[in-house]
Amino acid sequence: MIRSEFFVSSSADHGAQIHVRSVTPAIMTAATPIVMCLHGAAMHNIIFDVPIETDYPTFLEYLAHNGYAAYAISYRGYGASSKPVPFHDHPLPSRCLMRYDEACQDVIDVINHVQHLFPASKINICGLSWGSVIAGAFINQFPNLINKLVLFGPVYSYPNPAWAALLNPENTQEINPALGSYRILTKDQITAVWDAEISVSDKTLWRNPVALDAIIKEMLDSDRTWAAQQPDPEVLRLCTGVLQDIVEVYNQRPLYQAASILCPTLILRGAYDSLSPAADAEGLLRELGAEDKKMITFGNATHYALAERRAKLLWQEVITFFNSHS
Repeated sequence: MIRSEFFVSSSADHGAQIHVRSVTPAIMTAATPIVMCLHGAAMHNIIFDVPIETDYPTFLEYLAHNGYAAYAISYRGYGASSKPVPFHDHPLPSRCLMRYDEACQDVIDVINHVQHLFPASKINICGLSWGSVIAGAFINQFPNLINKLVLFGPVYSYPNPAWAALLNPENTQEINPALGSYRILTKDQITAVWDAEISVSDKTLWRNPVALDAIIKEMLDSDRTWAAQQPDPEVLRLCTGVLQDIVEVYNQRPLYQAASILCPTLILRGAYDSLSPAADAEGLLRELGAEDKKMITFGNATHYALAERRAKLLWQEVITFFNSHS
């Protein structure tokens, strides 16, 4: 396998760079199938590249081991990708940054880059959480480009109480006006929801501490220069565009048309996932236009099942799905 990291220039923001992690088979051909991994609201592309067990591959490595060229994107404002200009200002005066359509443009840029190198390759997408919205929006724009779609813990169109705090208390159709271009996340907040969803007191039974430490370190490292000037240096900034998108989801205004998605689609979610409730995932499954579609729910798993100890079960389902001839 060949591991690399590289940057792709943004077509939407002059001078901005989009960070990509990749793990590919040692020998690549023009026909090597591609998997493009799209992260969610907080954890950037590191979520696809952490060890779930000692001496066990990461998700990207697992895909490469099975013959797929795996790429994981960090949208602008996330991870090692360029920070938007308004990040240099106080967060309140600016608009919410990096809505789903802006992140979708980053996906277009990266796929164009990879397609230039491997024009004959089939492209598959894995979208996690908010990444499922971005994946759906991309396929709506390019309905014939994607071979197969996998959605981990998707959000689509459901009044999930978990998102209520994002709403304007005087008008639940709108985002809370106190939110600006970015929000500040502390080290403890990074894993607060994850910890709450793990139903046992010993969190290590479900989640490898090595994976957790790797995620926390990568997230905090992505904004160290700014954080060093703050009272608490163990913080980072995250774009709030995703929160505006979640308000739309909460108010049952889907951001993409599931009925227009015709490629084979697999939905995977954890039984303890509070951010992707069964009702939302089931509603999405019904609305998908694909004939080949199914959903699997895994016990003792959360919204972040992709990076938990049971992840190998999810990964096996992904490879089985990609390798099927439907």
